[in-house]
Amino acid sequence: MQIEVSLPKEHGLIVVWFNTLIISVFVEKSFPLYGALTLLIMATTFFIYDPILVVLRLFKAGRNPLGTLLRKYPYVILFSGIILIWVLYGYARGMLPGISVAVFIFSLLLFLGFFWLGERKIYTRAISILTLTSFFLIISGAFTTRLTLKSIDIFVILSAVEIFLAAIPVEIVNSRIHKFRFNALLFRSLFPIYVIVLLALYILLIKNLTEFLFFFAITTAAFLSVPILRSMTLKRIGLVATLFNIILLAFLLLFYFKSI
Repeated sequence: MQIEVSLPKEHGLIVVWFNTLIISVFVEKSFPLYGALTLLIMATTFFIYDPILVVLRLFKAGRNPLGTLLRKYPYVILFSGIILIWVLYGYARGMLPGISVAVFIFSLLLFLGFFWLGERKIYTRAISILTLTSFFLIISGAFTTRLTLKSIDIFVILSAVEIFLAAIPVEIVNSRIHKFRFNALLFRSLFPIYVIVLLALYILLIKNLTEFLFFFAITTAAFLSVPILRSMTLKRIGLVATLFNIILLAFLLLFYFKSI
C-alpha cells in the first residue's frame, strides 16, 4: 500500500473552496460545538476532492477504481464516511436544516451524473461549483440550526457569480482545444450565462439595488475582461480570476455585515 495525499490541482476550484469556507464562518456570531466541528469536518474535503476525480476518471474509462482507492487513497473512504454520517446525524438530531442536507446531497449526485457526460463541459463545471458552494448551507446551517433568508441570499449570490467566474477560464481553454472562434466563445457560451446570472441576481436583490449594483459590477467587469484574458497564459488567467474572487468575497462580507 502506497498512500498518497493528493491536493486539488485546479486553481479555480481551490479559490471557490476557500471563499465558501471563509464566508461560512462570518455568517453567524455564535459558534456552537456542532457548528465548529462541522466546519472542521467539511474542511477535509480539500484532501478528498482530487482523489474522487481520479476515481471517477478510472470508472468512466471502464477500469476498476476500487483498487486504486484502497491502495492510494484509503482516507477518502474514511473522510467521506465521516462527512455523510455527521451530516445525517445533525439532521436527525435537528441541528442541521433539511434543506441544507438536501441541496448538498442533490448537488453531489448531480455532479456525479454530469461528470459522466464530460468532465470539462461547462455544465459539469457549474455543478461542481454548486457542490462546493453547498458547503456554505451545511456549515452556516450547523451554526444556527436553521436557514435564514440572508443565508439563502448569500448562497445564491455566491453560487451564481462563482459559476460565471469559473465558466470564463473553462471556455477559454475549450476554445483553444477545439479552435473555437472568439465570437462563438463570447456570444454562444458566456453571454447567455452572464445574462442568466444577472437576471437571477436582480430577482433576488430587486429590493436592494445597491447590493445588486455591486455584483452587477464584478460580473460585468469579468465579462468585459474576456477579450484580454483570452490571450493570456493559464497562470495569468488564474491570477485575474483570484482577484475577482477576492472582490466577490469582500462584497459578500459587506453585503452581510451591512444588514446586521
